[in-house]
Amino acid sequence: MEADLKQSGIQTSAGVDASSKSWVLFLWLSGAGWLCIGGLLALLSDIKLVHPDFISGYSWMTYGKTVPASQLAITYGFISQFLLGAAVYVIARLSGSAPQNSLIGLFGTVFWNIGVTLGVIGIFLGHTTGQLGMEAPRYASSVLFIAFIVMAVWALMPIWTSKNDKIYASTWYLLAAMLCFTWVFFGGYYVIGWIQPEGILGSVIAKWGSTNLLQLWVVLGSIGLIYYITPKITGSSPTSASLAALGFWTFLVFSSGAGISELRGGPFPQWLTALGVIFKSFMIIPLLCIALSLKSSFKGEVSTENRIPYLFSALSAVSLISWMALSWVSSCEFFARYLSLTWFQQGLNDLAIFGVAGSATLAVIFYSLPRLLGRSFCCSGFHWIAFISQLAGVVLFTTPSILGGVIQGLWMAQVDLDVNAVLTHLEWVYMIRGLGILMIIGSASYAAFMIKWSFYQSIRRGFELIKNPVEQQQKESPANQAQEGIA
Repeated sequence: MEADLKQSGIQTSAGVDASSKSWVLFLWLSGAGWLCIGGLLALLSDIKLVHPDFISGYSWMTYGKTVPASQLAITYGFISQFLLGAAVYVIARLSGSAPQNSLIGLFGTVFWNIGVTLGVIGIFLGHTTGQLGMEAPRYASSVLFIAFIVMAVWALMPIWTSKNDKIYASTWYLLAAMLCFTWVFFGGYYVIGWIQPEGILGSVIAKWGSTNLLQLWVVLGSIGLIYYITPKITGSSPTSASLAALGFWTFLVFSSGAGISELRGGPFPQWLTALGVIFKSFMIIPLLCIALSLKSSFKGEVSTENRIPYLFSALSAVSLISWMALSWVSSCEFFARYLSLTWFQQGLNDLAIFGVAGSATLAVIFYSLPRLLGRSFCCSGFHWIAFISQLAGVVLFTTPSILGGVIQGLWMAQVDLDVNAVLTHLEWVYMIRGLGILMIIGSASYAAFMIKWSFYQSIRRGFELIKNPVEQQQKESPANQAQEGIA
């Protein structure tokens, strides 16, 4: 069988995993590190919003700097690297061909982390663009763009070099997500950082860029991961390829303009926000298509070792449907009167990042680690704790913002209400959010711990191999690995 695959130019799964392992694991480890930094900055921002005097002795630790710094660390440091690592693994597996010379991908990842570090430090030093959602300084955004081009080219190379002519739905989504990131990131940061438009145009471009980076990069790529991991676990294919294709194209078209609707209620032309509302109202089409096409994928037998990845994938799918449904509801005129310019939208953004993308990438991580590292994990009880921590973290971090946004909108409709009174009465929102982000950090940190522990075990097995090579080779034979369920 392996000889036939080699003759056809398709690598075995073990060969693909070995070629891409170091790059993928480095992306996930560095992403987990940035989640800890960004999560703690987000927790600090929530505290400072309610208690401005907290750590007020440092000018670089103001609320206006900790918020964009946390957003940059979470968006580019955490979820983008988790998503890229999962995409490299999935594309290589589906193509039957690993990226050639993954050291170049590793170089791009190092360069990417340098860009994130420069961005966070630059924001604290005051070198920000001043546009919410796209506040990275020019020098940091330039480094990030070059690094992403390097990583994306090497991640997508297996598609062009593969002898496998079949293109799967998950490949569509991941390829489109990387292309959209390149387009949106370059277009948004070029206009904001280098042209520097004056007036409301800068705010419009920043909103277009930040919402499309969320929807056309984070969410679109996560859908591709769900389309891969769920059928892989259950053995059940999506309901219809044509339905999946319709969901893909409609999501791609309508989500690109839907973010502008969030400007409603501000000093912007009505025709512009109305156009965004129209795009968002049509998001009901990809919502139905994706939900119906994925429905059959979750039906099937799930083995014991794949139960945790299955639950992470189910959590991601539920978060995706909830995010799309709530986004569509917020476009309706009746609800938009109360939800515009409130914490409701921040709650939806957090649901997309941590609920949809975070859970989808963790599903791929928990599924792929035994295969990438060549060993099974016997501590299934800790796996359950990690899933429960992720589930509780997503609920506790996003639900208070969504519900608090609704309450905030109803209260703000009263013209005689003091804004400070709203913050005082809704202090519970930030207390619960703080607990939620800590639980999310715990879940991702456990995955990072598994990777580090496996590296330690690999080093130890290397020394054992030197001492007793015959016995160790018998333990690591393909027959023994197949019995452990990691082939």
